[in-house]
Amino acid sequence: LPAPRTGPPAAHARRSPPIGLSCMRAVLLERGVDVEVLDLSVSRDPERDLDRALGHKPSHVGFTCLTNTFPITCDLARHVRDGSDATVVFGGPHAAFAADEVLGTGLADAVVLGEGEDAIVGLVAEGGGAGGRRGPGHTRPAGARAGGGGARSRDAGSAAGAGGGE
Repeated sequence: LPAPRTGPPAAHARRSPPIGLSCMRAVLLERGVDVEVLDLSVSRDPERDLDRALGHKPSHVGFTCLTNTFPITCDLARHVRDGSDATVVFGGPHAAFAADEVLGTGLADAVVLGEGEDAIVGLVAEGGGAGGRRGPGHTRPAGARAGGGGARSRDAGSAAGAGGGE
């Protein structure tokens, strides 16, 4: 679950971990899913750090997406697409507000439309990863709650949720 950086990292910067991604991690750990959170906003080499994580062959990679990080998040998602078969999920305010735009890039398999804790569990439970990518279309998954936990995916027949964060 990487959080893209918004500018150059400062050597003296003291940051707390991305709370939204930490929440996603917690609910997945409770269900026995191995999860790594990458705070790429403080990384000196985000692609190298992402490659290291992709070396573990994750089935899913979820990105936090703010409006000011949308371009770099797309670059990182493209990097994931080029280097793995992981299902790519966008969450966060920009992804939720502009889900059609995000899905229209072809880089996201699913987008969180609200709080992601329930949605990420649904997505991971359905599987994904190698061969798990979906085709074009939009849907609200079965069981999605209005105002939180819902998602859109690129597969009109999918009942998947999605994870993200801050």
